[in-house]
Amino acid sequence: MDLRHLRHFLILAETLNFHRAAERLHITQPSLSRSIRRLENDIGVELFMRTQRQVQLSAAGRVLVPEAQQLLSYARRTEALLNDLHNGQAGTLRIGFLASTAIALLPKLLREFRQSFPRVHLEMREMSSDAQLQALRDNQIDIGLIRDIGALPDIHQHLLQREALMLVLPESHPLATKTSIALELLHAEWLILLRREVAPASYDRILAQCRQHALKPRILMELADSNAIFSTVLAGLGLSFLFSTFAEIQRPGIVFRALEDTMGDSEVSIAWLAQNEEDNRIASAFVEIAVSDIKLT
Repeated sequence: MDLRHLRHFLILAETLNFHRAAERLHITQPSLSRSIRRLENDIGVELFMRTQRQVQLSAAGRVLVPEAQQLLSYARRTEALLNDLHNGQAGTLRIGFLASTAIALLPKLLREFRQSFPRVHLEMREMSSDAQLQALRDNQIDIGLIRDIGALPDIHQHLLQREALMLVLPESHPLATKTSIALELLHAEWLILLRREVAPASYDRILAQCRQHALKPRILMELADSNAIFSTVLAGLGLSFLFSTFAEIQRPGIVFRALEDTMGDSEVSIAWLAQNEEDNRIASAFVEIAVSDIKLT
């Protein structure tokens, strides 16, 4: 069935007058008659009973009215959805992110994006930076929030924020009374580190700084999750290093202290696959919001 014929049918079913229906449709009466006859031929039943004085719906016509209304309503919704997809107003956006970005950066980005694109479905996946890069290349995510990844030919990036490494320790620890702490004061402390695959560049910087200060780190364990870091530090098992963003969350019994020895800032960037830049309008809109609304810190 041609949707145009269905629209003509519904207007005629409402007016039961070929002349008035043709006027509402802005077509000639003969054109309307041909359209209705074509629809009747297509479905094999008469939809109207016609006499010289009146037009009435047939039994088949009365059955078709609600069905045609639903079909046209669904067609309008489908057309609007496809329009929104074409314009980047609807669809699905898959975002990979780091645990630290979920504290402040990611919520801000999502709020800004949701205001302009309320109909876009969001899929979120917490992943390491390396896992995000692979997921971008495998078309499993559209956007990544990554840390300390150098220039790559197939990945576009934009720097969003810089974070310092800070020492994490129990508030009851003697070093907690200091506002900043030198690495040399940690020679007798057990250290709990994030695994290298979680933040390779920062892991390497910590060990490099320890070597530079003739400090042989006493690594008790390496963990993949910041919450596990907080639990073990709170339990008094050792001290750790985490990014300054984590200090924005108040955790009873835990304090963050700056390091006197410069570790070098960690850089968090938004990343997307270069070859998808023009095809994925939703991802491009998210990148544009991130680039324009996030002030580098």
